Amino acid sequence: SFKGQNIEFFYPSTIYVDKIKTAYSQIKKVAETKLKKIASKNIKVNVLRIDEVNTKQNLSLSNKKLPSFIKLLNKNENYQKKIFFIK
Repeated sequence: SFKGQNIEFFYPSTIYVDKIKTAYSQIKKVAETKLKKIASKNIKVNVLRIDEVNTKQNLSLSNKKLPSFIKLLNKNENYQKKIFFIK
């Protein structure tokens, strides 16, 4: 049982959740909403919509110079706060 324990739950998402209408993006939006509803004093939920980054899964016809997630994390204080639960 988790009663009385502090829980921190990080849910990564993407900026495309609102831009691209797919079944996957709709499920991500529903999950974000449900997770935010369970947040309480001892259950911290951080949802972070991450900008476009370079990954092995990226397929693009245009030759974009996207940053790696590590570079984005190192430069973005908001990302650091959300991911590591820093106030």
